[in-house]
Amino acid sequence: MKTLHTLLIATLLAVLAIASCDDHEVEELKLDEALVKDVVLTSNIGSKMFSDVLKVRNKSLNMQNNECFSVKHEMSDDKKNMVLHLHYNNCLDGDIVQNGDVKIVIKNALTKDMTMELEFGNFSVNKNEISGKMSLSMKNQKMETVADLKMKYADGSSTSWKGKQTIKLLADGGLEVNGESSGKVRSGKAFTAKEVALIKKADCSWYMGGDLEILFEGNEDYKIHFTSECGNVSYTHKGIKAKLSLD
Repeated sequence: MKTLHTLLIATLLAVLAIASCDDHEVEELKLDEALVKDVVLTSNIGSKMFSDVLKVRNKSLNMQNNECFSVKHEMSDDKKNMVLHLHYNNCLDGDIVQNGDVKIVIKNALTKDMTMELEFGNFSVNKNEISGKMSLSMKNQKMETVADLKMKYADGSSTSWKGKQTIKLLADGGLEVNGESSGKVRSGKAFTAKEVALIKKADCSWYMGGDLEILFEGNEDYKIHFTSECGNVSYTHKGIKAKLSLD
């Protein structure tokens, strides 16, 4: 049972070059790379952006209220069900500044039927505003997540992401993610995506294996493959293959 709990938290700790000498084609190259980066970042919202706040979930029961952080607990008599109200006031954690409120509802804690629901209220990470809800549940030794999230960046641009994923623990401690999602990238383009055997490791913010199959409005399709080198992807568009560094 401890392994199931660890899997749930770990996941929280838990979104994505065509050579030419012609000026027009060079501009198209830049647009392609920007689009790939945007859709990867958007699709990675669930595992990347929220890990910054959710890593305090285990600590919160023992944390003391202070000038930047406060927590209010509501707990059932059997301690299996609880509600945590987390409030951040300009809290600095490394190079991350957090503000706002997160509500975490936990049911059947430390059991095979554990579920967790999160709701973000006026919450921001480094002035990037996050809103929406995310739920997690354990089923048949696997975790399922459902999310409806939006992010408004400090520069005024925004993204949205809705998805349902199944996550399983691998023998080496990594995670495998499969699922489907949809949303909009910063440019406003809508997309749908299929996540195929995406591999998440604890020592990398990005996926390190697997594929994202993306279809943008207008039937523009991209297939993005995450390599074993953290932050590097290869992608295929209109039969042409290219490589890209996400960092």
